[in-house]
Amino acid sequence: MGTLLNMFQDSMDGVYAVHAQQQIILWNKAAEKLTGYSAQEALRRPCYEIMGGLDEQGRVICGASCQVIQVAVSRGRAAPGHDITIQTRDGQRRVLNITHILAPSQEPKGLPSVVHVFRDVTQQKDAVRLVERLTEYLDQHPRALSEATQDPEAALRFQQLTSREREVLALLADGASPKFIASHLHLSLATVRNHIQSMLSKLGVHTALEAVAFGTKHGLL
Repeated sequence: MGTLLNMFQDSMDGVYAVHAQQQIILWNKAAEKLTGYSAQEALRRPCYEIMGGLDEQGRVICGASCQVIQVAVSRGRAAPGHDITIQTRDGQRRVLNITHILAPSQEPKGLPSVVHVFRDVTQQKDAVRLVERLTEYLDQHPRALSEATQDPEAALRFQQLTSREREVLALLADGASPKFIASHLHLSLATVRNHIQSMLSKLGVHTALEAVAFGTKHGLL
């Protein structure tokens, strides 16, 4: 693990690794910053004591019977990435997107370790939830948008956006790149670009920056 530690120690993303018994054997500086737990507090502890949290449906994820570890041990491959909502050491809510990487054992016939790379996506997820709530409200109260802005034409343009296009616009407003949006929404990059082009056409603007400025100017974001 020494080589892995050196490789990930200065990563901008949080990185931790566990062995087959789910004890933490690697905890980098970014992991300390994102969770509030120092390496001294995290190392040799079961990962679920620190990283246990909820999935998008509010179900407990990352427990003593870890599917990620089971997939790694039984099938010899990494499980798909996912989002998880955790509490930091000081009680703050934080949404993390986690990618899993399988690290082969250095011992003959040894079990693999799993490296988890994670990043804070709290703001992006909150922006998506806000857009979802706004879309649901507007669907139920179609006149509300026209009443909320001084420019009925701008409101009409915004109403023409699909819920997915509004999600994309909210993420763009939060500074997300098309590549990040594609990964975050589990879409292809080509699909995200198509959503952006459709959104620009409906809003009557030419660039993503103009679309964000349009939404901000008219109180739509």
